[in-house]
Amino acid sequence: MAKRKANGVERVYELAKKRAMDFTFAPGQKIKEGELAAEFGVSRIPVREALNRLVTEGFMTFVPNKGFHCREMDAEEIHSLYQVRAALEMWAFRTTCRTAGSSDLEAFCDYWSASGVTDDFESLDIYDARFHSAMAGLCGNRLLVRDLRQIEEKILAFRNLELNDIVRRTRTLAEHARIISLLREREGEQGALVLERHILDSAENAIRTAQQLFLELA
Repeated sequence: MAKRKANGVERVYELAKKRAMDFTFAPGQKIKEGELAAEFGVSRIPVREALNRLVTEGFMTFVPNKGFHCREMDAEEIHSLYQVRAALEMWAFRTTCRTAGSSDLEAFCDYWSASGVTDDFESLDIYDARFHSAMAGLCGNRLLVRDLRQIEEKILAFRNLELNDIVRRTRTLAEHARIISLLREREGEQGALVLERHILDSAENAIRTAQQLFLELA
């Protein structure tokens, strides 16, 4: 019984989290526990437990007597997440340039600069996320990579919106090529600054795109 309950909580958690991440749940939307319970074929208890986990992770909010709601579109919070992401990736880039083994660094650069590398991924946003994650991982700090993954989850929907823009898509690939070149040359300081600008420009474009979308949907 306990195992079945745990499985139910996990299933509801994963499905509800995905809807919160990709804005299937609109910002501020009230989440009706009874409807989710009926849809997923479970009682309200695993639904409530799953939603409470999402509150802890910042994907939901809970107000007594008003229930659960999907997170609001908070431009300041999203920008702050991108700033933290930039700081972590800059540190990782500098560290990699100083300490990474030549074979690991060259293998990364060769793969990610290869013609048609984006064809290995279902979409450009997945390619972009994997590129940044793999590059950060070269520094060897597992806790940093874990923290970056948590940030990535919270900005995933914004990255998806941003990369729907063909101009931004083209620019992203060009900027990645520049970053790879600086990494290959172990230009830690210059590369970190280019990486910072790349990430913060992405933040500005993603927030602007999201605000326009939500305005149209309002």
